[in-house]
Amino acid sequence: MIIIIMIRMFVNREEELKMLEKKHKKSSFECIVVYGRRRVGKTQLIKRFIEGKKAIYFLADKRGSENNLSRFVISVAEHFDEMPVQTSGFDDAFKYIGKKCGKKRLIIVFDEFSYLVEKDGSIPSVFQLIIDEILKETNIFLILCGSSISMMEIGVLSYKSPLYGRRTGQILLKPLKFKYLKHFFPTYPIVKRVEAYAILSGIPAYLSEFDAEKSLMQNIENTFLTPTHMFYIEPEMLLREELREPASYFNILQAIASGCTKMTEIANKARFEVKDIPIYINTLIRLGFVKKINPVTEMHKTKKSLYYISDNFFSFWFSFILENKSKIEGLEKQDVIEKIKKHINQYMGRRFEELCEHFLWEIKKNIDMDFNKAGKWWGYRRENSERKEVEIDLVCLDEQKREILFVECKWSSLTEKKASHILEELKNKSKSVEWNREKEYFGLFGKKILGKEKLRKEGFFVWDLEDIEKLVR
Repeated sequence: MIIIIMIRMFVNREEELKMLEKKHKKSSFECIVVYGRRRVGKTQLIKRFIEGKKAIYFLADKRGSENNLSRFVISVAEHFDEMPVQTSGFDDAFKYIGKKCGKKRLIIVFDEFSYLVEKDGSIPSVFQLIIDEILKETNIFLILCGSSISMMEIGVLSYKSPLYGRRTGQILLKPLKFKYLKHFFPTYPIVKRVEAYAILSGIPAYLSEFDAEKSLMQNIENTFLTPTHMFYIEPEMLLREELREPASYFNILQAIASGCTKMTEIANKARFEVKDIPIYINTLIRLGFVKKINPVTEMHKTKKSLYYISDNFFSFWFSFILENKSKIEGLEKQDVIEKIKKHINQYMGRRFEELCEHFLWEIKKNIDMDFNKAGKWWGYRRENSERKEVEIDLVCLDEQKREILFVECKWSSLTEKKASHILEELKNKSKSVEWNREKEYFGLFGKKILGKEKLRKEGFFVWDLEDIEKLVR
C-alpha cells in the first residue's frame, strides 16, 4: 500500500509565533483565540508553535459534543499514558487535566472549535465555566482555533458570548503578503509570481497547488477547470460554511465580479431591492470577501462608495468558473480556456492596481514623500459643458505636509513615449481632484518601462517589476 503524505510549506508568521512564545513564557493561565478563513495556515501555525512543548492537540468535528468529548478524553489519556477516565462533560475532563498537571505548563489546543459551537450552543457557556472555575488559577495554555469566522465571532469573541472577556489574546490569521510567494515559486520570474498572486491570493494551501514547472494556463486547467480539484468548488464550500443563504451571496458576488461596483448596480444585477442589500454586503465585508472603498480624499461617510471582491481567489472564480461550469463539465472546456486567455490581461489589470497599493506601502521608505493615506480616487470633470467620469488608480496623501502623489498602474510593457503620454494624461486628470495641496508628484507602475531613468530625472516616480523585485523583500 502506498501512503501519500502532503507536506504543507510553512512560511513567515514570525509575528504570530513571537506573540505565542511570549505568552507561553508567562506563568499564568492563557486563552488564545486563533481564527481566520479555511486553508490560511492556522493549524500549521499552531503545530509549529507546539513543537517540542508539552501539548494536547485535539481536532474537533461536527458530530456533536458527546462524540467530541469521548475523543478528547482519549487524547488526554494518551498524553498522560493512562486509561481514559469516566467523564460526564468537558468540565470533568479539564478537572482531571488540572489535577495531573498541577502547576506545570501544558498547551491544550481545540482546533476547529467553531464546529463544537455550531453543533452545541451551550459550548461557550461550558467553556466559560471551565475557564472561570477550573483553569483560571492553573498554568494551562488554552488555544481555541476556528475556520468559521462567523461562528468564532458569535460564539467566542462577541460581547454577547459567555466567553467574552476570557481570552488573553487573539490572532486573526491573514493571507501571506506577495513578497512571500518566492518561497513557493523560487524559479518563477516576478511576472509569473504576480499572476499567481492575482489568482490565488496569499493562501498557503492554494499556492501549494500550483506547479512551478507548469505555465499559468496549465495550472489553471489542472485546478480551476478540473471538477475533481478542490478549487472547483472551494468558494461554494466556504460560503455554505459561513452563511445561511449562500445563493443570495453568490448572486451578489457574481454581480460584483461582472463589473457592478455601486450599490444600486449590484442590487439590480443580483435582483435585490436596494434597501435590502446593505446587510448582505456588510456580511461579506466582515468575512473579508468584499471591500468597500471611498475616494481617498473623501471623509469616511460618503455616498460615493464602491464595492469590490477583495479576495483574488474569489474574484477569479466568480469571473471565470461559476458561469462556465456546464461547459467545463461538458465537452467545451477549451472554450473556457480561450475565454480566460482572452480576458486574463483585463482581469490582471484590476488585481495589479490593488497590488501596486501594497507595493507602495512596502517601498515607502524609498519615496521622497511620507504619505499616511493611499487609495483609489474617482469623480467627475466638466469638458465642453459635458460631465465626464475621471478615475485615478492610486492617490497618496501626506495630510500634514499637504503633499499628494498621483499614480497610474498599467499591466503592460511601456515604451518611453507611451509612459510619457500616460503621465501627461495623469497630470490632466489630477486637476479634477479637489484637495488643498502644496506640492504634487506623479508616478507610474508597469510590467516593464523603457526609459524609466530618463523619466525619473524629469521628476516622475516610475517603477516596473524589475524595481519591485529589488525593493520588496
